Amino acid sequence: MKFKVIVACAIIICIPLAGAFLQFKIGQYCDTVLEYSLEGNEESFSQARDFWLSHQNILTSLITHEEVDNVTLALERACAAEGEELEESQREIAGLLEIVRNFDHPDIRSIF
Repeated sequence: MKFKVIVACAIIICIPLAGAFLQFKIGQYCDTVLEYSLEGNEESFSQARDFWLSHQNILTSLITHEEVDNVTLALERACAAEGEELEESQREIAGLLEIVRNFDHPDIRSIF
């Protein structure tokens, strides 16, 4: 019985720690994609898209597929953009990444 209580307590502690770690990693991924997109050329948008797609499994663990797909589509549009469209794409990607970064972010208000 004592072993089961210890295991239950360990699981209860590990769940929020794992969630916090995943949110930290998602923030790092958003920062990396944002850095690539701020370079503003076709190659950097392509690298950002490839990076984003390679981490899609982790991203969808805490974020809806719709939010991840919105960023993916914005990155694909940015790869084909030219001139003023590049700046607009950069702003769009930055906004979408901010949504992803803060998606379902726990705070005191959401806990209570």
